[in-house]
Amino acid sequence: IRPRAGLPGGERVTSPFVDPDMGVGRMGRFFKGITYLVLTAFVALMVLYFEDPWLWRRYAGFVGGSEAGFGVRFNPTEVVPGGAGEPLPVASAASRTIAIDALKTAEEYAETFDSYAMIVVHKGIVQSEWYAAGWDRDRLTESPSMHKVILSILVGHAIYNGHITGLDTPIGTYIGEWKDDPRGNITIEQLLTMSSGLENYRMDLNPFRDTYKWLFAGDVLPILLNVPLAGWAPGSVFDANDINSALLALILERASGKRYAAYVSDALWQPLNAKDARVWLDSEDGLAHGSCCFMARPMDWAKLGALLLNKGAWQDTRIIPEAWVARMIAPSPQNDWYGYHLWLGYEDQTFPAMEGNPDRMDLTPFTARDTYYAQGRGAQAIFVVPSEELVIVRFGQGLGRNPLKDGWQVSALVNTVLTGVIEKSAAPGDEMAGETAGETARETTEN
Repeated sequence: IRPRAGLPGGERVTSPFVDPDMGVGRMGRFFKGITYLVLTAFVALMVLYFEDPWLWRRYAGFVGGSEAGFGVRFNPTEVVPGGAGEPLPVASAASRTIAIDALKTAEEYAETFDSYAMIVVHKGIVQSEWYAAGWDRDRLTESPSMHKVILSILVGHAIYNGHITGLDTPIGTYIGEWKDDPRGNITIEQLLTMSSGLENYRMDLNPFRDTYKWLFAGDVLPILLNVPLAGWAPGSVFDANDINSALLALILERASGKRYAAYVSDALWQPLNAKDARVWLDSEDGLAHGSCCFMARPMDWAKLGALLLNKGAWQDTRIIPEAWVARMIAPSPQNDWYGYHLWLGYEDQTFPAMEGNPDRMDLTPFTARDTYYAQGRGAQAIFVVPSEELVIVRFGQGLGRNPLKDGWQVSALVNTVLTGVIEKSAAPGDEMAGETAGETARETTEN
């Protein structure tokens, strides 16, 4: 609108249908609306964040996908006090009972699949201790689900020391919130054999769902207690369900009256003379995650394998009864390839209940059909072969979408090492002579 020529003083002539300030007003209201929405969204996000800071920090770590993000996911942790951490004895070149060529082939295979560490122990003596660049004997490893074998050992310890009544004990005895709930009738053994009948919360990246929160929330207890039954009778179906392991960790705390880290330390880690380890918590001073993420040195995991090989004994100490180890490695009624939180290589493995085989593994059979093993995501493993007095531990990447290359053969390390077994007897003065881990044992009182 501009002044019309010829009018006195150049008066403005305006249309009765146009407001000269209308454009400015609309723009102002628009920016006010945007500012309001941004502030509202910011306040809402702050409310969400401060309701559960740990959940959102971990979620940001997932979305970012960086190494720093990985560290955020698995914090905080609690120390599991150990001892001096004396390593297993190491064979000299002359006293090896596994041929060097077989050991080198196994090391090369491990390296091909981006392993961090591999240790081979034969008859109580370390034959090979291999680490990738940047790794060494004192660096803590990831374990994911391999942690579950510790739970199984501790349940045996708790039963034989009177903390848990027995395998048939309803879990409602220790989870009082389920005392009068059908879920409380699930037994300890059904948790151990992955046949509880509880809903399986498979991995989900939606931070608003319990399928994500049960593992990454800052307070996982109410989410665990909210898990429903799946619709099939407990004890009738094998279903590898991390919720079962999470509940066992909770039960061990309540039954023993100790924090989980303290119970692991007293019952297992200090008797093994293992170095300090760490276990992941939902928050500071919170609940330990029993389904994954126990961080320890490779050598101490090898000691754990030696404990199982020696049927529950370590040097002059019996940590768990021999009868309990026999139960751990016996096939469950629901799955011939699974015992008490341990995988069994006794038969050809097809894992029909693990549809999709997330680690894309080759399931070629073990040549030694008494092999059993603890396994975690990314092929973290403790292999035990009683007939050959062999223990092998292997560690690698356990995080990320695809932590393991295609084609990893579960039995490869065991089958390769067994081709190099040398039959020899220890001579007087030989390093191989004398007592090895677990040759003698004495019964001990409760730790």
